[in-house]
Amino acid sequence: MKKVGIIIGILVAALLIVPSFAYSWGSLVHAYIAWELAPGNFNVIYGTVAPDIPNYAFWSTMKDDMYEQFHTYPELMWNGSGTLEVRSLGYGFMNHKQDDQTAHFGAVRFGKTEGYVIAKAKVLDSILADKFPEYAYIKSLAPDLSLSIAHNIVENSIDILLYRVDPSIGGKLYTAAVGRNQDLFVGMLTAAYPAFAADIPRAEGEFNYLMTGFSGLFTQPDEQIIIHMLSLQMAAYASVYLPEGFPPLDPDLAYEIVRTGTVKGMNICRGTFLKEIKLTIEQARQNLSGYSIQ
Repeated sequence: MKKVGIIIGILVAALLIVPSFAYSWGSLVHAYIAWELAPGNFNVIYGTVAPDIPNYAFWSTMKDDMYEQFHTYPELMWNGSGTLEVRSLGYGFMNHKQDDQTAHFGAVRFGKTEGYVIAKAKVLDSILADKFPEYAYIKSLAPDLSLSIAHNIVENSIDILLYRVDPSIGGKLYTAAVGRNQDLFVGMLTAAYPAFAADIPRAEGEFNYLMTGFSGLFTQPDEQIIIHMLSLQMAAYASVYLPEGFPPLDPDLAYEIVRTGTVKGMNICRGTFLKEIKLTIEQARQNLSGYSIQ
């Protein structure tokens, strides 16, 4: 059963193999914040998740540079005289950076000096090291790597907790992904970041495919299935996480580590995550108040 699930997980999405420095809140959190900022506007949702497009372009030699430009200079996507669709996509693109301020750099309430997700990942990292000797071994040799793993698991945990708050959020992200105007959005990206024009169309197309698969997982009602599938997906890529020279990690053990971490992560974030997200929404709304999408 698990082997079949791993195959399905690979086909559904590869969202869980990216180093944690590349993103901070999970895609559902970004979608939720976008919806709160602009209810009913699916282009704002897609624009908000889109700066993570380079995270999955492993074939591109410009992947890291593209990521840095998308996240550091998102205002290049803003066109105040454009159509509502253009402005909505640009507004969402800029909002991604606003979201990540609290997750990665300085939370409003918890983890003020380092970011909410990072602070929680450090807690989970220690929990997993205490429970699994194999994880403790990884942490002892490569602490940045183990923290990266914990970071990704925490993102899953928070996305699942948010799904409890808004069970429709997966469907909203799915609608945003399948409904985006590909030609328009790719054109906006290539105009704003011409240095990456050769890679953007493929990268955006692959990202969109992965996003529809990921969001689709959250359109069914069984939370245990979601936890199971997310754990299988991440465990399937254990070999990607572990550098050359590390002993191979048994797939069943990798699954158990991720599943245990996901549940533990939900426990350590349950009481604070929504407060942090709501404060993030207000901070983003204030910082983007000068950009009109009405």
